[in-house]
Amino acid sequence: MDISKIFYNDKERLRSGWRVALFLAVCSLTSTIIFNLVFEILTGLPIGFSRESLMSFVVSLWISAAFAIGFGWLFVKLLEDLPFRSLVFYNDKERLRSGWRVALFLAVYFLSLTVIVNVAFVILMALPIGFTTESLLSFGVSHGISAVLVIVFGWLFGKYLEDLPFRALGAWLTKNWLTHLSFGLILGALTVCFGALIAYLFGGLSFEYNAAGFSAIGLTLAVSLVIFIGGAAFEEAFFRGYIFQTLSRAKLGWFAVLFTSLFFATVHNQNPNATYFSWCNTFLAGVWFAVAYWKTRTLWMPFGLHLAWNWFLGSILGIQVSGLSDLTTAPFLKATDLGPAWLTGGEYGLEGGLAGTIALIISILLIWFVPFIKPTEEMLELTSKEKDFAFAEMN
Repeated sequence: MDISKIFYNDKERLRSGWRVALFLAVCSLTSTIIFNLVFEILTGLPIGFSRESLMSFVVSLWISAAFAIGFGWLFVKLLEDLPFRSLVFYNDKERLRSGWRVALFLAVYFLSLTVIVNVAFVILMALPIGFTTESLLSFGVSHGISAVLVIVFGWLFGKYLEDLPFRALGAWLTKNWLTHLSFGLILGALTVCFGALIAYLFGGLSFEYNAAGFSAIGLTLAVSLVIFIGGAAFEEAFFRGYIFQTLSRAKLGWFAVLFTSLFFATVHNQNPNATYFSWCNTFLAGVWFAVAYWKTRTLWMPFGLHLAWNWFLGSILGIQVSGLSDLTTAPFLKATDLGPAWLTGGEYGLEGGLAGTIALIISILLIWFVPFIKPTEEMLELTSKEKDFAFAEMN
């Protein structure tokens, strides 16, 4: 028996299994050494770096990408005599593949966000306004910066990687934008009220008028509205914006729904009193918003749904919004949770219980089957497929 056949194929090249094993071993060993070295250096700098911080995620993402690309190039060059482009970076339209576009977008966004938010916080803490990183203002500032960055980078990535105009992002005043926004606001309010009604009818919730006074309630309604607008704008632009859309144009629409909904649910799992039930419902909410985008191809309807749900839930009904109650200190109504938690969501709020599940499922089906909610021909064209690179250059 020729033992060399175990290692080499009939083309006298190392067999693919051995190439994969060797690539993983070299890449893992080298990246581990570099990770530890870079983290030790950053931990020693006066920038508040830790292995649990967002910056560590960004740094590890960049290092991993660099090593995957670098060693990928070396292996295909030295072991297979193939050009760099054979690393499946480009699709049949000669554009960077959607997975690489998403990875690059996330890396650039998180790195820029970390730097800009830290600089903004340093400046604000130096001013005589009593600013702290735990204040309500810090929440608003971070979400405002996040929303601006995700929209700007979504536009830039769409423009330079896919030759798309800004309106393709779905955040512009395109035809029917007001109709989609209005329908989203109305349906979002009705959906959350329906969920609360289910919990109320089964004895899980009771409501009473808040006697805190007109001024306190009015201030809560106004301030929370501004905060929820910023939060909904950021989350929809991030989860249903460029990431979702570039995957959809690559004919990965259902993967985009699953990926962004999983991401959306996992991020919210860090909120107070989160449970497995709340994770499932937040995933379902991600599907709800994704279906709203899919039916309109703009961000206006999912933004309306998201804003109305949060504002009515916290500021009108007086129920925790994803485990948070500090944003709505004097709501219009005061809700009392009588349990059981599987129905009402307990300390997490309606999004953690069966009442919320039922309301979301019915609302998803309504959006999916309602005939008058549909995208314009222009938005359908901009979001359904990738442009051919040669066509983009001629136009």
